[in-house]
Amino acid sequence: QRLVNDLYALTNADIGAISYHKTKVDLTKLIELESEHFTFLSEEHGLRLHINLTDKSLIIQADASRLKQMVQNILGNSIKYTDAPGDVHIKLRSIQKDKKYWAELSIEDSSPSVEGLHLEKIFDHLYRVEGSRNRQSGGSGLGLAICKQIVFAHQGSVHAARSDLGGLKITIYLPLA
Repeated sequence: QRLVNDLYALTNADIGAISYHKTKVDLTKLIELESEHFTFLSEEHGLRLHINLTDKSLIIQADASRLKQMVQNILGNSIKYTDAPGDVHIKLRSIQKDKKYWAELSIEDSSPSVEGLHLEKIFDHLYRVEGSRNRQSGGSGLGLAICKQIVFAHQGSVHAARSDLGGLKITIYLPLA
């Protein structure tokens, strides 16, 4: 049922049929609240969750429920695919890039990592990395594709890279209001 729901959501996103109810959202507070929900889960999996929110308030024009979905998916993946004992780092800050101000959100984890040739493809529909980050209980390969659609619907960008911690780093840029 979850796979069907994810496929439906992704198809709707692709054709522009997902509605977004954008309001002014404090991204710092949203990340803070979502991080609290994942603290217990990360400890249960033998992981330490580190949170670095450098700005007291970062206001963006966004659909809060879609952003929560995105953060939950990425944090859930980090917890699911990071070996214990390990670390998951969440960092949120404001930056200036191309004469605009952006919220930069990065979520990175310790090993295992994703091989370089897979990094560009992990946001593709139904793409799953075979190897160290793939488990029997792995997902459908749609979660990160949905996250990408959410980011794009907010005029942002998302990138994957190897983390300095030994795992994966997802970096998201969203324009500040």
